[in-house]
Amino acid sequence: MVGLKNSRLESATLIEVLIAMVIIVGVFATAVAVFTNVLSSGVSSQKVKAVQQMQRMRIDLVKSGTFDKELLNIDSITYQIEPLETGVDGVGAVRIKADLKGRSLGEVRFQYILKNQDERP
Repeated sequence: MVGLKNSRLESATLIEVLIAMVIIVGVFATAVAVFTNVLSSGVSSQKVKAVQQMQRMRIDLVKSGTFDKELLNIDSITYQIEPLETGVDGVGAVRIKADLKGRSLGEVRFQYILKNQDERP
């Protein structure tokens, strides 16, 4: 028949276990923070798409000299077109901002020569 051994196994004390748990939690928290930082700092496809769209809008605005709407919503990205003062006759300035759900994706500012002196975007 099988008998029980009367030997005692060594185990860790409660303090050693708690210290090990604190170290594991600290390493895990640091890893999650680094992972989140890497994900948020990368260039997203939405940012790239917004910058390309703003460049297209800039080219169209320079060609036409005017813009129809101050707010555009393309692919759930809101573009705000705002004329700026240049202080120079014959030169117009515009700022185009892109936002996605309140988060800024980018901004483009540029100047262009007005076709007519009376013309303002």
